[in-house]
Amino acid sequence: MENETLMGPEPHYTLGLREVEIDAVLDACDLVGRVLQAAPGNNARAAARLLAEASRAEHRDAPLTRSILVQVARALQRRALQ
Repeated sequence: MENETLMGPEPHYTLGLREVEIDAVLDACDLVGRVLQAAPGNNARAAARLLAEASRAEHRDAPLTRSILVQVARALQRRALQ
């Protein structure tokens, strides 16, 4: 009980959505990790492509997960262009 008082209320993040589900964030992070490990030669462009495909195919009905995957894919594309 004392820890709750010291830490304050749980932060509320929306990322353009009504509410952020921590499970969706963790699922997206897990997928990002697997894609980065599977990308040939740690190629940023290949990883970005794989993430974009995964976000379209597997996470069509999970807007937060898809949003995270799209943002990571864009960041990887920017890195590949540098």
